[in-house]
Amino acid sequence: FSIQGSGFHCLMKGINYLTDELKRGEFKSAIVAEIHDSCVMEVAYDELEVINKLAQECLVDRVEEDYPWMDMPLIIDGDVYIRNWGELDGNVNPKTGEGVKEIMELIESR
Repeated sequence: FSIQGSGFHCLMKGINYLTDELKRGEFKSAIVAEIHDSCVMEVAYDELEVINKLAQECLVDRVEEDYPWMDMPLIIDGDVYIRNWGELDGNVNPKTGEGVKEIMELIESR
């Protein structure tokens, strides 16, 4: 239970950081749910790139700074659904930005 509990606390701490940044930046994007070990967001098209970077900063970088004793690396990824949740359109890597360009091109083509 200690691993699951610690993971939950890391997620909640990161979500608190992310919520503060979303309010401070007056973004249109929002966190809509926390399900088990996932943070579900609705992200405005024009904010995808910045929210991707902000998620890495808040959910990983800041939490790792707060808990330097952790041996397990925190890793996040993002699935992107443009039309609906039943059809995965791609995914992004918040740490490297990989996938963002492809998703943006897909959205623009529709």
